[in-house]
Amino acid sequence: GGDDLLRALALLPDGRIAAVGHRTNAAGDQDFSLAVFTSDGALDTSVGDAGIFSFDITPGRDDEARSIAVDPMGRLIVSGGSSDGTALGFAVLRLVL
Repeated sequence: GGDDLLRALALLPDGRIAAVGHRTNAAGDQDFSLAVFTSDGALDTSVGDAGIFSFDITPGRDDEARSIAVDPMGRLIVSGGSSDGTALGFAVLRLVL
């Protein structure tokens, strides 16, 4: 493990809260992360791994989600970047909870 960092929040149509940023994986790299909270602020353990999803967009690189939006159908659009320290790429995910 390591540091977790929150970058952005979105209110979901059902009142839950989605938060994105990064988590440090066992290899020491950062991964896109999405945490889902109930309307009262507790992690929603019915989704992901105890309420948290992590995505290793590019193995061996630091990946970080920086923004989140909810489309009219309630799907999440998450965007961010991936870096190896010298080059920076971008990634966009569309997720259904």
